[in-house]
Amino acid sequence: MGRATTTPETSVQTAVFQIEMGAGRKIIQWGLLILLAVVIGVIYTAGQFHGLNKRESIDMAQLARNLAQHEGFTTHVIRPLSLWKLEDHGWAKNDPRLITHHPDLTNPPLYPLVLAGLFKLMPAGDTSKYDMGEHFYYPERWVIVPFDQICLYGCVFLVFVWGKRVFGRRVAITASLLMLFSDTLWSYSISGLPTNFLMLLFLLSTYCLFVADSRLNPPEPAEGEAAGVAPAGVTVAVVGLVVASAVLLGLCFLTRYLTAFFLVPMAIYVARIFRQRAAVM
Repeated sequence: MGRATTTPETSVQTAVFQIEMGAGRKIIQWGLLILLAVVIGVIYTAGQFHGLNKRESIDMAQLARNLAQHEGFTTHVIRPLSLWKLEDHGWAKNDPRLITHHPDLTNPPLYPLVLAGLFKLMPAGDTSKYDMGEHFYYPERWVIVPFDQICLYGCVFLVFVWGKRVFGRRVAITASLLMLFSDTLWSYSISGLPTNFLMLLFLLSTYCLFVADSRLNPPEPAEGEAAGVAPAGVTVAVVGLVVASAVLLGLCFLTRYLTAFFLVPMAIYVARIFRQRAAVM
């Protein structure tokens, strides 16, 4: 038999098939979804963002700026309680550092630290530049808001992936679209608060445990279906997922101290995952 020759018509038909039914269709769908999400973010920010207006977000932003300017974890918001604690630990009442280099004892460190790293990517001097017409600092619009919106996009994507594995594609699309069009979540994305960042960390932490659980305890087949994968022993990959979940939960605590309460249900979930499992290393 002779070699089949590829004609221009065949190439065009193959390309059209890939666009309509193959990988090209998925690329176009995902591209349109990403474009839709970006457009929603731009429109919402342009219409609703007028600078940070929450006390906590402004406080964390100035902490991040001080870190980016190599001033350490210091604050210009001096609280009576922190003065008392520093004096109780040996600081003199007339110590000038109480005013010029006052350490912050209130805010969790992770979110300001992440923002400080992003501030360093800006041109020198822009971290303190203020727009007199729009009444916002440059880092607020060009660093903090985009970062929080990227965290929201990450949450939407993770909910889609997780929902697809548990409930199916239709439920996953519905849940992710509800998140994408949630006014509450978008309001957090322009508030400067670490809410979306914390939500992403917690979703990643719980998803790691879910994947570990699905590997150790595969779902039982429905009546009439063939037997599924047999329960496996504890492997290095499963232990790595649990450790990653613990690390992410620790990062949640460094973002919001109240998330320490999640340690109890997460520990119960881990105990359930490892029930009656022999180590297979």
